[in-house]
Amino acid sequence: MTISVNVLTVSSKDESHDFSYIYQINDGTIFYYYLDSPERLFVSWNGTEIEAKLPADNIKHLANHENAIYFEANQKIYKAIFTPCEGISVLYLRDELTGETISDNGVCELVRDGKTYVYRTWDDPDKDGIIIDVPKEKMAHLFLSGVHRGKAIYSNMMSYPNKTVPTVRRLSEKVIEIEEPSSCPEIHLIDSSPLVYITTTEGDCIYVLDVHEMEFLTPLQLEGVSKITQFAGGHNGKITIVDGEHNIVSAQVPKSYFFSDEMLTMKQRINQLYVGYNGSTERERDGQRTIDQLKLDIEHLKLRCVKMENMLTERKDGALQKSNISLKFEEFEFIQRKDGALQTANRSLKFEEFENLFRPLIWIQLENGDANLL
Repeated sequence: MTISVNVLTVSSKDESHDFSYIYQINDGTIFYYYLDSPERLFVSWNGTEIEAKLPADNIKHLANHENAIYFEANQKIYKAIFTPCEGISVLYLRDELTGETISDNGVCELVRDGKTYVYRTWDDPDKDGIIIDVPKEKMAHLFLSGVHRGKAIYSNMMSYPNKTVPTVRRLSEKVIEIEEPSSCPEIHLIDSSPLVYITTTEGDCIYVLDVHEMEFLTPLQLEGVSKITQFAGGHNGKITIVDGEHNIVSAQVPKSYFFSDEMLTMKQRINQLYVGYNGSTERERDGQRTIDQLKLDIEHLKLRCVKMENMLTERKDGALQKSNISLKFEEFEFIQRKDGALQTANRSLKFEEFENLFRPLIWIQLENGDANLL
């Protein structure tokens, strides 16, 4: 069975460094790790390799989070930070805890008082630990892949030869299971995005899971790349991977696939539209639809926002256009009167007033009980 994919054009390819693994942090810096003797952790800055002074040999369980790399050495947890002026600083965080198991991606399991807690090496186990409240029989064949926004994500270690696309299911409120077409998937997580990126050991596709909606987007594929051995990270609208020939490859991704909370933030802004409405009295709401109905309309608008996001394109002159649809630079401003009622006031919105021209522009009109996306 052939599945539909979004094919990405490769924007850069780098084969200049000798490394075993790479880790890209939020500001775009790439940390290179070479595990053979002599073991090295370094970054490349203006053509020069800047190396970290490691606290011990055989560091392990490396993981990138925000603008740092975390790792374990001699049962201690460390954090590596790079600045152009000071190079790479390695900071001691804590000792490994009794009963704690640390795995790849920097995820930890701790059994305490008969309960299993899951967290990351940079988390506080007491405050951030997730209690795994799933029966043991349901956890058979599952491998802890990561922690994402307060949820533990497990991969199914069974191979599914007849499965062509991954599936996801919720085992409990805070435990998620992902079944892959092939075993041992690599999962890349970042807390600033609701999206999870998944690759397989021998695959050329990147599966993208929206954890909030619990559904997969159309898979991504890099043009000319037949195998992905590592997903390193993303920055400024581009993802970075290592291909089967050990090249570092970057590619621009569609806006709705990138590491950003833009879509989530946009939905939150839409949700704010009915905050004042919820605060009005029964008499003031007379003649208008119920709050529940309005919320349903808003949920419908959220889905349309996602579709609209994919239709927007950027012209070279900086203007925005949408295929076959002309957009007006007009804003409907919501004003709450003292008596709690809502009214709308139209005003022209100057082009340069948009806080970011590369974000989708959403116009919502709430008037006479109608909610419309213009």
